[in-house]
Amino acid sequence: MYCFFKFFINILIFLIININNVKSELKVCNRTNHVIGVSIGYKNKKNKLITEGWWNISNNICQIIFPKLLKFRYYYIYAIDYEKIGEWGGLFFMCTKEKKFTIEGINNCLVRGYEKTGFAEIDTKKNLNWTIQLINSNNIR
Repeated sequence: MYCFFKFFINILIFLIININNVKSELKVCNRTNHVIGVSIGYKNKKNKLITEGWWNISNNICQIIFPKLLKFRYYYIYAIDYEKIGEWGGLFFMCTKEKKFTIEGINNCLVRGYEKTGFAEIDTKKNLNWTIQLINSNNIR
């Protein structure tokens, strides 16, 4: 009985020590031949939708764009090929700007001086880590 208790305590200590080492992140991989710009949408602690951009990702590079705990199942992405060859988006409209931005809320984008942009919804299935592969325009994996 004592050995079992000692074993259980050791496992518990191991889990407590290593729980902080578990990485949680959203990563985007640019599998094109061009530099792309990426913006994301997510819910904040107040359950409000936030959009952020831009991350410039070189060709054949992966970059962490959300190094925080993935608390929600759904995240949103919009990306553009700077050589105007294509874009990745969808039917979930959120606010963006041409320059670096963080915007709270998705309503009345144009009235508030922002652009209204269609984002693709990404289902992370509540995984702690998720990698989005941008392959060709409108091809998200």
